[in-house]
Amino acid sequence: MLLTIVKTVALFGAAAAANAGRRFAATLAGYLIAGGLLAASLCFLTLAGYRALSQALGDVYASLIVGCLYFVAGLATLPIEPYESALIDGASSAQMFWRITLPLLRPTIIVALLFRAIDCLKTFDIIYVMTQGGPGFASETLNVYTFQVGLFYFHIGYASSLLVILFALVLGVSLLLIKVRRAAW
Repeated sequence: MLLTIVKTVALFGAAAAANAGRRFAATLAGYLIAGGLLAASLCFLTLAGYRALSQALGDVYASLIVGCLYFVAGLATLPIEPYESALIDGASSAQMFWRITLPLLRPTIIVALLFRAIDCLKTFDIIYVMTQGGPGFASETLNVYTFQVGLFYFHIGYASSLLVILFALVLGVSLLLIKVRRAAW
């Protein structure tokens, strides 16, 4: 347990150090790699090409359980009669999935996509904790930029207008997904 905590702290410390310019944590990660306590393959967070991938994986990992809950709730509401009819007609499991389960789960899938799209557009915490929008502007999103403009540079009016733009973006994506939900599959 303690070794896992040390690995996690060193991994995120190395990522923060590489992105923020502090060398102590990166040196600590180097010592841990040399000592065999931290695998070198785990330090992909510090590499320039993997920042977006690591942030996306962190975001997916953080929201995976909620998505599973949507689908479990959707599966619990499906009626049993179409499956009984399909079994009597001799349908295979694959046919029942593609022709009964998936069409009946369509509203649940669209709602889950809607909530996930809204959550992706307003993601702030994972990006700020892992890279703080850096190095430079490599992983900066509208949310991180708005945070920095409003709280570091004290341009509150400009930050508010950026949030109105973010609201319009989230509203547009939401309306698009609601329209897809109402359309025929």
